[in-house]
Amino acid sequence: MYLGFRGPSKGGNAYVLTVDAKAVFTENMPLKAKLIDPPLALGTTTGIRDIAAVSGGLLLLTGPVNEQQIAPAVVFYDTSSGKLGPSHTLSVADSTAKAETLLVLSDVSGEPWRVLVMFDGPENGAPTQYVVPR
Repeated sequence: MYLGFRGPSKGGNAYVLTVDAKAVFTENMPLKAKLIDPPLALGTTTGIRDIAAVSGGLLLLTGPVNEQQIAPAVVFYDTSSGKLGPSHTLSVADSTAKAETLLVLSDVSGEPWRVLVMFDGPENGAPTQYVVPR
């Protein structure tokens, strides 16, 4: 199981912790917690707001650690190689809205991902669909 941290973001890096998913739900089983090393270079005051599993890795929903004016983005993280793909900034109608939830709607090989993002701030979370290039 992968757990992304919104903060702290230190030196432009964000942190991800891995744990044994079965252990999370099993009493007296060691978590085997481990930080991904090196941390992920997402940018100054940029953290991970949500994570979604896709073929070959994870999609990271990134955004501000606190109240910074940082546009939300989606970044692919290849869990095998440890490499980040390009960051795809999401256009948002309300600049005060903070992206909070990432749901994968479509993960078809050779096609862009289709995702649903929900926001903190706007009424009902302002669910918005985005097409994210691979």
